[in-house]
Amino acid sequence: MKLISLENVLNVIFLLSVGNLEPHIENYHRGDIVKVTRNKASHLSCTATGRPAPTIQWLYGTVVRQGQDEFPVDNAEDPDLKDVTSQLTYTPTLDDEGKTIKCKSDNDADTKHQETNIYLEIQAIPTSVTVLPYGSSDIITLTHDVEEIFTCIAIGAKPKSSIQWYIGDEEQTAESETSRHNQQDPRLQDTIISFSSLSFDTYDNGDNIVVTADKATTLMCIASNSYPSTNIRWCLADQDITSNATDIITWNMDGTMNTTSSLVLIPRKDMFGKPLYCEGNNVVQIIPREPDPPTDISVIEVTWENITVTWTAGYDGGFPQYFVVGRRMSGTGDFDESQAIHESQYTLTELQPETAYDIYIKAKNNIDWSQPSETIVVVTSAIPLSPLNPPSGQSNTGIIAGLTTPLILLMVAFVTVLLILLRKGIIGRKVVREDALSWIMSM
Repeated sequence: MKLISLENVLNVIFLLSVGNLEPHIENYHRGDIVKVTRNKASHLSCTATGRPAPTIQWLYGTVVRQGQDEFPVDNAEDPDLKDVTSQLTYTPTLDDEGKTIKCKSDNDADTKHQETNIYLEIQAIPTSVTVLPYGSSDIITLTHDVEEIFTCIAIGAKPKSSIQWYIGDEEQTAESETSRHNQQDPRLQDTIISFSSLSFDTYDNGDNIVVTADKATTLMCIASNSYPSTNIRWCLADQDITSNATDIITWNMDGTMNTTSSLVLIPRKDMFGKPLYCEGNNVVQIIPREPDPPTDISVIEVTWENITVTWTAGYDGGFPQYFVVGRRMSGTGDFDESQAIHESQYTLTELQPETAYDIYIKAKNNIDWSQPSETIVVVTSAIPLSPLNPPSGQSNTGIIAGLTTPLILLMVAFVTVLLILLRKGIIGRKVVREDALSWIMSM
């Protein structure tokens, strides 16, 4: 018989899973501030690497956004790893100022996800640019050797607009430029450059005016350098005649306004000797701004690993505000800041025992950050002592032995009492066994 020998060869390939690496948003680093334009679509691309291929999730603030994922491809440096790319398209609004966009990745090889993030800074182009007092494409007649000065206003920009004048293709130098928060949305700014100049014949208070009966006469009342503009009211004696007036508002180069009210009056003989006066008033508005820094920083609890602080919120600047708490080990490098806090209390965790920490608080609203509060220094306590955590130089055995001896003496006393009660017949043997067993089990 011919024997045939067979060799069985078993090839085993071990495919080790690799936890996903930190994802990367194309063109940006973690924590970058990204400038985008209001109401204009923007795009982000995030790539994650791992084995098996990771999954990617986008967070727009706290809202999950659906990205467009591409098929996994081999990593260029290590073909055993897979790259996955996800595209996010979003259209920001002014309310997205300071918002965080996160790219989170995960795979089956790791129980913890990885993430990277950027912060949005919203910019806005002007909603309108106007040359006062003219309309767009108006034809203006100029007089030779007579200076004419114009005012240009760019409304609703962020950051403020930069205005350049041209005659034909030649740049012109502007006289001055100023900017103010937009009245409809203080997050935006209006830029005013140059001004219109007008001159009128004037009267002093109490002057007598000579007019002709039944012949229309135009009188002008001017309120200068106000913000917002002044409302002018005309009265003849006790009669309000403002309906016969027309107002024109012009801007000054410092951002204030002049109101010129022209009254058309047809005098009658019965008006002789009556006082004619104009009065002006405006509503002073509080322009929203960045918040004031928090004050009265207090420490209400300190342990070996936690510090709890409270504070008093400053003026919010006219918008809702939130807070962040900055901390660092005293005398070290940069501060680490918390996530947004909507209360006036916060607990710092995962601290080192018997360590000094520098702590400050600052506030943020839709306009900007406040200045930081005063920096306080707080020292964490020592780790509490216990049998499992004896003082330096003392073993656990000695402490446990010190606790065991009183327990033994207590057990002996208890058994002695039971035996005396048994001998006197006060209790039976069954009761003794049950009571003793119950007491020992409860120890």
